[in-house]
Amino acid sequence: QVGDAFKANCGEQMFYNIQSDAAGNIQQLNQLKASSFSGTSCNLNLCKGLQFADVAAANIQSWTAGQVVPIKVDIRAPHTGTANVSIIDTASNTMIGSPLKVFESYASTSSPITADQTSFSVTIPDLGSKC
Repeated sequence: QVGDAFKANCGEQMFYNIQSDAAGNIQQLNQLKASSFSGTSCNLNLCKGLQFADVAAANIQSWTAGQVVPIKVDIRAPHTGTANVSIIDTASNTMIGSPLKVFESYASTSSPITADQTSFSVTIPDLGSKC
């Protein structure tokens, strides 16, 4: 969910766009960039620019190495592409280690969406002191 940190880092137009349609596309957000936009503070290609600071403490989850985490995905706007599930360092907004799950073809519009794209599990790796 977007909040004050997103609005400050990504701009009001993007804020109101995502607030009204969370399933909106990144291409549209790119068209809404203000002249002061900074891709460093609002990385649209990583979690759509959403900011960790906007996450309510009650919604923050933690897992341990080796734990299997079930994931459910609601694909609202299918479009053929690639996708991955990764662990992100929220301080630097970068991926830690390798992706936990990779889809070479995801949410295809030319074939039915398969069950393994909407319901799957990942195993949390041992990342040492990185997490």
